[in-house]
Amino acid sequence: MEIHNRDGQELFAACLLIKLLNDVQAAVILFEKGLVSQGCSMLRVALESLIVLGKICESYEFVHAYAKIGEKDRLKLVRSIRSASTNVFHDIKLELTDELIKKIEEALEGKECTSNKEQWARDINLHHLYVGAY
Repeated sequence: MEIHNRDGQELFAACLLIKLLNDVQAAVILFEKGLVSQGCSMLRVALESLIVLGKICESYEFVHAYAKIGEKDRLKLVRSIRSASTNVFHDIKLELTDELIKKIEEALEGKECTSNKEQWARDINLHHLYVGAY
């Protein structure tokens, strides 16, 4: 594979392919050790990677939507860490400024981004695998 670092579709696809291979390898190792339930869980994780990989390969526009979903999740995580009452995140809380939150919110402004892996599976004709796994 020749991946160009300025092409988001290629970059996401390569990263997801590597993740997918690692997930399947982890499932095989778990099965070999007799941990069937955990191996099945790992295969569901691999299936989710496959679905996202399929959507990214199918549509360049999806790359931008997927990145926005990541930013939305990032905003949720930042807010959760800031509101946590425990001292576990004390050092990182200093980096999670109001300016950072505002910057993420501005990046998301006016753009609806939702994650629906079941619909994505339908879009790329893998719904039968999704239903079987879940």
